[in-house]
Amino acid sequence: MTSNIGAEKLQKEAGFGFSALKSSDFDNLDELHEANKTKVLDDLKKMMRPELLNRIDKTIVFRALTRKNALKILDIQLEDLRSRLVKKGIGLEVSPKAKQYLMEQGYDAHNGARPMRRLLQETLEDAIAGGLLEDNYHTGDVVTVNTKKTKEREIELTYAAALE
Repeated sequence: MTSNIGAEKLQKEAGFGFSALKSSDFDNLDELHEANKTKVLDDLKKMMRPELLNRIDKTIVFRALTRKNALKILDIQLEDLRSRLVKKGIGLEVSPKAKQYLMEQGYDAHNGARPMRRLLQETLEDAIAGGLLEDNYHTGDVVTVNTKKTKEREIELTYAAALE
């Protein structure tokens, strides 16, 4: 079970983790996390009844995600999609600009990387699934994910047909 209790206290930590850190800042980040952890656990005690808390074996306060953490989560999710497509004989390439766009749109300090999963599903997986159902993609094709400049930058899917 997870909760966002105390998430607002971790936003400063998240902002700190997303900036370029000097080695001396890691000590400050550790101190900030410990202070936040105490405050978050106090908030938890105020929000949850003792009867419920006594049924929970362990309470963990996660560190705020850094940009590096969020990028790794994005890579894992893209690799999962890639491996599912490989089973259908289809490749996947994501341009660096598209990856940057997905990072910008899929992460926020309050919700962490949770919105990234939905973003990938809405922007990539649903469109690729539609293409598969419409028989647009065939064995050997490679789906390429790029950004397309419009009023609002968005994701564009193109595909290269297999050489015959």
